Amino acid sequence: MKVNQVIPNNEDSFVNKYSYTSFNKDYSNFIAVLDNGKIGNEIDDCNNNYANKNNYIKVYDSNPIQFKLSIESINCYKCKILNRSNFIIYIDNFNKNHVYVWDDIKQNNIIKMEFNESVQDIFISKKNIIIVFIDFIEIYTFNKTPRRINVNKIDMLPRGQVDFIELPNNGSKICYISNRNPTQVYCLNIRPDGNTVEDIQIIKAHKTHQVQLIRFNSGGQYLATCSKKGTVIRIFNSDTTQLIKEYRRGSDQATIFDMSFNLTNEYLAVVSDKDTIHIYQTEKESNHRSSSSSNHSHNHNHSMTSNEYFGHTWSNGRIRLHRMGHNNATAHKGSIREQCKLGWSGNALIVLWARSGIWEKYVCIENKWVREAIREI
Repeated sequence: MKVNQVIPNNEDSFVNKYSYTSFNKDYSNFIAVLDNGKIGNEIDDCNNNYANKNNYIKVYDSNPIQFKLSIESINCYKCKILNRSNFIIYIDNFNKNHVYVWDDIKQNNIIKMEFNESVQDIFISKKNIIIVFIDFIEIYTFNKTPRRINVNKIDMLPRGQVDFIELPNNGSKICYISNRNPTQVYCLNIRPDGNTVEDIQIIKAHKTHQVQLIRFNSGGQYLATCSKKGTVIRIFNSDTTQLIKEYRRGSDQATIFDMSFNLTNEYLAVVSDKDTIHIYQTEKESNHRSSSSSNHSHNHNHSMTSNEYFGHTWSNGRIRLHRMGHNNATAHKGSIREQCKLGWSGNALIVLWARSGIWEKYVCIENKWVREAIREI
């Protein structure tokens, strides 16, 4: 098994390579924002322009890892790719009140949106653009002149987590943490016409601790949640709000950075500040249990929606991480802890380290998760 070597671990010479990374919906591509140390209103002292210090975008194929393109004419804070299309939505790094949609075929911005407040995050589907501010969300149509469709203000927990998924029927879902009760998650459906918002559904995610992170699966029918305590991960049916499964990460408190279902819903990967990725089997385990049950009325492909609640389940696999560019001693003494992003290629787990500029691939061999490859990006 061939493994490419990484640059030596040298804390003193370490420089952030990327400020942000994200996968597209099916994990086939990922986008990385080059970190040139230029944030907000900083100006180039030499020539008073931004051309030489843009936080520009690079796009890669996820597996096999391969560079696709770079967009050096924009200055980006955060960005998302629309599926496998030529459209990229991004927040301007110089003025975070501005959001643009880039068309890579036309090699130009085709939409500009200006707001009175700083934008925290953005999402895009074939029909809609989602703008996330500090404590509320706005929904727009995706066309040449985006139109806001939510009449009432969608309030959320200040700086709380938001997730968005486009559904197979061209509708979409938004989930966000309630500002009234931060132990609950609100789910909002947008109809396939892209112009109508349905009633909010409430998921009572955790009893006493504030919700930390929320993640849809690729089909939007499942929603994974974890609290700030970080010991339990729960999966809900996002349509019925029913609790489906509950997983135990550990007994010690931990901050969970990311969670990710693979496309077949067979695995859920969870990474935390314990320098560990836990991998839980979801569909396979549910299929096995439902097949052994006396009630055979459940569809085999949707067995996670079983009414039976199985209690706590521990992870089926663990990956011990080595933080790229920072040794473990300094990482625990006040330095900024690097947080990786999780994606999938089939049943192979893809791990992106933005600050280090590292791509990793893990596979399961004889019930053990091992690193198959590692690359600088």
